[in-house]
Amino acid sequence: MITATGLLAFLMTPSAAGAEVETTGFFESDLRVRLEDVPAGAWHSPTGVNRGFERFDNTIGGKVKAFSGDWTATVEGELRARAVPSAKRLPDLSTRRGVESLEWRLDEATVEMWDAGVDGLDLKIGHQVVQWGVGDQFNPTNTLNAENLEDPTKFGEQLPNTMIRADYAVSPMWTLSGVFVPIFRPAALP
Repeated sequence: MITATGLLAFLMTPSAAGAEVETTGFFESDLRVRLEDVPAGAWHSPTGVNRGFERFDNTIGGKVKAFSGDWTATVEGELRARAVPSAKRLPDLSTRRGVESLEWRLDEATVEMWDAGVDGLDLKIGHQVVQWGVGDQFNPTNTLNAENLEDPTKFGEQLPNTMIRADYAVSPMWTLSGVFVPIFRPAALP
């Protein structure tokens, strides 16, 4: 597994001294308000969703990419602050997590090498999303990365896993690809 310390050590090597670095960043505020009540279960146990603020998230994120002749190192992540507390009962108010929610999410931390020891062998090692298969609006044939079910408005977004991907160009027309996933990370239910 690639850690931030290991990636920093890699970037400090002499081959990385002449590397070019690109950085990008963003700030996003997500405010959702329900204008009217949505009743449900009127016959047995009346439930539903009340009007009011549903979500208020503020996210700051960025990406740092260093690259040289035959390698690229990338770190991408975001820090999200939720304004709506997750406390549901009185004892939940005694924990900081129940009162304020601050989450760090690592989207990518990889090192990619081309012609790694053998001509035509490309390696990508680290926390990544590997897209295999195609579909309309979503990717049902990709079983390497779980769907992100946290936010229904981001339908089709996939969660990264720590894995090693190897691509070998047998000829200009044919490529063999393989992925090793030591521990599969499943999706969290909404």
